[in-house]
Amino acid sequence: MAIKAKRPDGWRGVVAKEQLVKQAMFDVLRDIREVNRLFPIVFAQKEY
Repeated sequence: MAIKAKRPDGWRGVVAKEQLVKQAMFDVLRDIREVNRLFPIVFAQKEY
């Protein structure tokens, strides 16, 4: 998935890096509401 390819190391808890993850999600989803809905799920997944 795009998140694994684009996420920086140690992104959790670092606002700037979290924004990069959200941007990668938006590039695929093209819907900010979906990004905001799914981000907490992605955040909780340890494999991302």
